[in-house]
Amino acid sequence: MFRDACRKARGFTRPIFSVWRYIDGRLAHSAASLVVVNADGWFVTAAHVFHPLTKAMADEAAIQEHARQKGEIEARPTLDGKHKRKLIAKLSFDKDWITAAQYFWMNGPIAPLAMKVLHASGPHDLAAGQIANFDPSSIPEYPVFRRSDDNVEPGASLCRMGFPFAKTDLTLDVDGSANFNVAEITYFPNEAMFTRHVGLDAADASGEPVPRFIETSTPGLRGQSGGPVFDQLGVVWGIQSHTNHVPLGFDPPDPNKPSQTIHQFLNVGNAVHPAIVRWLLTKHGVEFEST
Repeated sequence: MFRDACRKARGFTRPIFSVWRYIDGRLAHSAASLVVVNADGWFVTAAHVFHPLTKAMADEAAIQEHARQKGEIEARPTLDGKHKRKLIAKLSFDKDWITAAQYFWMNGPIAPLAMKVLHASGPHDLAAGQIANFDPSSIPEYPVFRRSDDNVEPGASLCRMGFPFAKTDLTLDVDGSANFNVAEITYFPNEAMFTRHVGLDAADASGEPVPRFIETSTPGLRGQSGGPVFDQLGVVWGIQSHTNHVPLGFDPPDPNKPSQTIHQFLNVGNAVHPAIVRWLLTKHGVEFEST
């Protein structure tokens, strides 16, 4: 049913990887997806994919202030080493401060994701960026985004595409630099029946639209964030954002702990509404196709 549509989606869907370092030296990484929009190298993905980068930028001032205060204490000639260490330990410090973040993508071999520009809207969980040195011949066809909500009824069959089962490896060199490798990665589609719209088709006081999503009867998987949700023709209905947990309204007793109950909920998917995708791309003058 979705074989041809999946072929189309594979043409414009690519994996994106983030690698980041915490101030205490820990390293972390994650996999997600992006949709290449046009021959100029523009793409869309979920804004939360760039959370490590935006957090690193936000943490920079606090890190610099901590370093300044620490240096000031260490420079005091009247304090012994033990006293200095005590004062330094009392300084404001967060082990989850991020000092650096780097992004890679695969459009063939894995390579750093060099971007000319990036526009992210956190409330809408949507980001649009332009890839530097982009080769338009590497994308066989570009996506077409849904333009109208006419005749959209619950029960429409959709599909989701991304990279949830990527096998990656992150190691440290002797000098402390990171090596990021992808051992295995495959496209993975899963079914996503349209259930309802989430959010209002309105604008807030700033003139920007209120965050809006389409809900699907199944959740996305890790690695599918930022990937397309599309119909049988390959038309993109949304960009996968997050999983929502809908309470079912009953809590049966825990068979292993009779005095306790087990909260019951349904995991559903939320994808950024196509109207929001069109709004962000139009706002920044990005050309795209819609139908």
